[in-house]
Amino acid sequence: MEYTAQPQRMQSVKSNKPSSWFRVLKTHPNIRRRIFCFPHAGGAASYFKQWPEAVPEDTEFVVVQYPGREERLNHPCINNMEDMVRALFDQLTGNPHLLQIPFVIFGHSMGASIGYELILELQKAGLRLPVALVASATDAPGYANPTQFHISSDNELVEEIVRLSPSLSFLKEHEELLEMVLPALRADYQLIETYGKRNEPRPPLPIPIKKLIGDNDSELSRDDALLWKNQTSANFSLQSFPGGHFYLADHYEAVIRVLMESYKDSSTLSPSLSFQLP
Repeated sequence: MEYTAQPQRMQSVKSNKPSSWFRVLKTHPNIRRRIFCFPHAGGAASYFKQWPEAVPEDTEFVVVQYPGREERLNHPCINNMEDMVRALFDQLTGNPHLLQIPFVIFGHSMGASIGYELILELQKAGLRLPVALVASATDAPGYANPTQFHISSDNELVEEIVRLSPSLSFLKEHEELLEMVLPALRADYQLIETYGKRNEPRPPLPIPIKKLIGDNDSELSRDDALLWKNQTSANFSLQSFPGGHFYLADHYEAVIRVLMESYKDSSTLSPSLSFQLP
């Protein structure tokens, strides 16, 4: 069955007030462009706390803060793609200033899939699209081979995230901290694993896609990463970095350079891609 977003349940209220969904880690009085970062499963805005130092002064750096973590710990988690995309769409259209300047979307792992689906919704609504989607370390939509960790035991779920990111092994020794992060982690895994099970073709985006991978990522082969070229009718590129699934921890400065290069490449977009502001 083809994925479609659920009907909007209420009218968005337009506002320029800060949204709890978007953590602005760097801004400037005269910003010219914006970067949106979408974290991985179990990830939060603080994962990107070092990145702003590599961002140019005239670029605003915004990280999506999913509910159920950090300052949003008491907000209900979202465990399916439809509700996540609808919530983000409503937040963007309810805060129209976020779409008033050129922007790029970067998503790591689960975040890349969310970013892709959000762009489809922006396109359907005739709104401004990002100059590019930079998709990191995840299977292309419709090509995933999903796992079932969202129905596994707590111990199995923790072992999986430690396998992907050994730096998180400290969680095993802090039971109270683990109790705080497990609900969001399980919800995120349910979201991406149920989304991945659909395995139906998804439409291509009319914007460039830059695919980033770690050359030693056990979760994603180069051949599988290349399938992302089917998700764009514009330019596609693939770039690999030394490291595994979380290669970006050691190469965030290089990732920022890729994001900034997307603005230079945006002149290749078709002039027929018009949009309206919400």
